[in-house]
Amino acid sequence: TTSEISALIDEFRPDVIHVHNTFPLISPSLYWAAAKRSVPVIQTLHNFRLSCPQAMFLRDGKVCEDCIGKIPWRSVVHGCYRGSRTSSAALTSMITLHRAIGTWDNKVTRYIALNDFCRNKFIEGGLPAKRVVIKPNFVDFTAPAAGERSGFLFVGRLSNEKGIDVLVKAFAALDGAALRVAGTGPVANLLAGVAGLTPLGALSGDSVRIEMVGASALILPSIWYENFPRTLVEAFGCGLPVISSRIGALAELVTDGVTGLLFEPGNAEDLAQKMRWAQQHPDEMATMGRNARAQYEAEFTAERNYQQLMGIYREAIAEVKVKVKVKDGVFVDRRQTVRVLHAPIDAVHWDAALARIGAWASRRESRYVCICNAHSVVTTRQDPEFGKVVTQADMATPDGAPVAWMIRKLGFKDQQRINGPDLMWKYCAQAAQRSESIYLYGGTPGTLTILKERLLQQFPGLVIAGAYSPPFRALTLEEDAADVKRINDSGAGTVWVSLGCPKQELWMAAHRGRVNAVMIGVGAAFDYHAGTIQRAPMWVQQAGLEWLHRLASEPRRLWRRYLVTNTLFIWGAARQLAARSAGR
Repeated sequence: TTSEISALIDEFRPDVIHVHNTFPLISPSLYWAAAKRSVPVIQTLHNFRLSCPQAMFLRDGKVCEDCIGKIPWRSVVHGCYRGSRTSSAALTSMITLHRAIGTWDNKVTRYIALNDFCRNKFIEGGLPAKRVVIKPNFVDFTAPAAGERSGFLFVGRLSNEKGIDVLVKAFAALDGAALRVAGTGPVANLLAGVAGLTPLGALSGDSVRIEMVGASALILPSIWYENFPRTLVEAFGCGLPVISSRIGALAELVTDGVTGLLFEPGNAEDLAQKMRWAQQHPDEMATMGRNARAQYEAEFTAERNYQQLMGIYREAIAEVKVKVKVKDGVFVDRRQTVRVLHAPIDAVHWDAALARIGAWASRRESRYVCICNAHSVVTTRQDPEFGKVVTQADMATPDGAPVAWMIRKLGFKDQQRINGPDLMWKYCAQAAQRSESIYLYGGTPGTLTILKERLLQQFPGLVIAGAYSPPFRALTLEEDAADVKRINDSGAGTVWVSLGCPKQELWMAAHRGRVNAVMIGVGAAFDYHAGTIQRAPMWVQQAGLEWLHRLASEPRRLWRRYLVTNTLFIWGAARQLAARSAGR
């Protein structure tokens, strides 16, 4: 009840409340009680209950999205919740009421989806996109020593949505195969009398992992939108490739031919073909198992998950009640962003920006900062993936003079331009005074050599913990994991990233939660400070014409970018300002 929840909050005084499954024992009054006391709420979404009373988008053995984005009255007609129209009506009324009064939109600070597929479904169902972040599941364990692998393995509840009938039919079509099945459930009878199939019943976690290191592949034949099966993470951690239905998030989590194989959901014949191929290609399956283990180490360890979760907590707390101290003693109650066209850009002074990065770096928090010029702002609309990266950044500063000018026009009259080269230079000066270490990632080997010399000459107290120029191509999982380890082992508080836009922004977003440092994408700053590219004179910078100097320096590479994106920026800015003026 509200009074019970309120009493608990008052007694414990939490910094954040993390909600998992509340239904049916705890009512949504929890969210209102927390909001009244300015306590941020994190809700992990383990199923689709807020859009589908049945919670799985499954009806009569098939995927059903009839209620997504709508009032779920159809669930009452079909009795989707536990086969009861009465119970379905009660649940539908609760969902609809709290949609109407804004509980889901306004009282939950952050929702955690377990992957991109689920995030998109939750947004399609009506949750606010800006509040839904991604943090996958993880499993913390030491894998048993692997021996010789053979046979297939299934681990999970023996129920219809898990595709047990598909698995049994597919296995029956194989010759000389072995299948071990761990789990119990209402359709356990389907396993009886199948040659080569060994039912194991319910197993402990340790026993499951012993099975995993001895199998050649895990089978996931689900016919519904699994969120993020724990067994998949365990399999990857044990170096076990996965043969999975090509459905929902599973099609994202298993990379076909890399960490496992995909088959058409509900198609026993296709599953049998994939299992037969796995039998005939043990070396290829072993390679997929090694790839799966590498992905586990890169994405699904306890350490990375902890960093991601702490980052989400910090964001939520900051949104509700963080205070940032600036140079003249003024305090700002919360991070302030301004929508420039479609990009959320921070309205922030130099001192506050440097102070934020310094505070994060001192705690080696995994965060990233985007430096946004007119090209970046326009690209956030043209490229949804890039737009998501900028939107979810811990800070996005106004790099280009046009962007800073727009923020001033939108009400922050003293906004300065905070660009990548100057931010790096100013921060290094402060870091040198603190004997703080930094890491340089990107550029060419020659540029890095010169840059290190110039930085140490200019800032004698600065510690450059490492510098690396990655190859100009997509990295393998092993190479990427080695990069992350080098950075984390260096102890650096900040990583200055010079890979060019949008590559550096995508890299930083992909490594938040993995790299234990603040990542700042600074574009051509390495070349400017190394002197391999000449920066515009100060009067040109102050006049807001640095872009023109760059265009004159590299016309063949940049003319199209500036012609197209600057035109789109001017047009978008004019429309935004006109709309703002008309709305007064």
